[in-house]
Amino acid sequence: MYDLSVLSNIPLAVSDLLATDAPPQRLRPLFSIGVHDIPLLEEDLRASKERLLATTEDEAVETRDEIGYGWIACTTDSILAMKNNLYDVLITLPPLYTEDASEKVWPKVQSSQGIELKATQRDLRRYKALRWGLTHHASPPSTPQPNAILVDPGTPRATSSHPPHRDDPMLDIPDTDNIVEPTSWSALAYSGFMWWASAGEQRLHSEEESEADDSLLSGLSLLHSTPRTPKTPNQSTLSLRVEGAARQEMGIIAYFHRLTTQILTTLSDIVDVTDSDDEREDNDISSESEEHNGPCVYVSSTDMEHMGLDVWSAADHHFIEEVAREYFGRRAVVEGRTVDICGVRIC
Repeated sequence: MYDLSVLSNIPLAVSDLLATDAPPQRLRPLFSIGVHDIPLLEEDLRASKERLLATTEDEAVETRDEIGYGWIACTTDSILAMKNNLYDVLITLPPLYTEDASEKVWPKVQSSQGIELKATQRDLRRYKALRWGLTHHASPPSTPQPNAILVDPGTPRATSSHPPHRDDPMLDIPDTDNIVEPTSWSALAYSGFMWWASAGEQRLHSEEESEADDSLLSGLSLLHSTPRTPKTPNQSTLSLRVEGAARQEMGIIAYFHRLTTQILTTLSDIVDVTDSDDEREDNDISSESEEHNGPCVYVSSTDMEHMGLDVWSAADHHFIEEVAREYFGRRAVVEGRTVDICGVRIC
């Protein structure tokens, strides 16, 4: 739970790019909560509604506080899962005995409406690349986990040293069908068309994607250092293992903070270009955005790729729309990738 709150922090390097009335840059950890904390959660919900009803920027600044801007916590009280008005995302961790199950049991992520949230195909590829990039370090020992993690982000948050080898055992992740979005028909059609029209261009796209994932881990010497031999007899093998685990954790934090920076920087550039473009003739859509801080912004499929997101996933499209509204005060229109042959749209 605490690890998730750290990974979701907005890096200071991009804080100046956000709107002045943007939410705080950290997700407040409440650690372990129970039914006795329901009044506290209800107070947070009231504060979040008051923040959304603030009519002026001055009112939004005056009400800025940790309360009403999202939280994350663990619980073992299943009754809290029934209070779906108090949280946005529920993560149910599998029991410890499922480690010996014949099939891999993954955590279940669902919205407060009970809709299951799945990773995209791009997330799966990036996760494999991240695992491969961290293979030189042993994972820290596992510890017992609570049954569930409740998350109320309040706002959306933003997840190799070499291109991964296809035969690497770290890339063999079993039983992912239930936690990853299936490949869409549009993506299948596009992939088939690219294979038929230009296999070389398809390979080039895969290489560019691998290089993009590689750049998120580049320059992190803590990921590539080799284990040192003990300098003194008192420096035990256990201390070296702890040191390696700490380096790995720091690498993971840096990885996700770089990914968050990549997303926000790309969106900020799009906003700047939109503001400086006086020749745009989209008044029909811009008029619908009068309640925002400026004209509507357009996010192309190329922009989605630069942000490391899935151009085919409706969930990623919705995510960018939420980020643009919350952190930049803009309405975003996300363009999906299409395949046109002789002027006829195939998908």
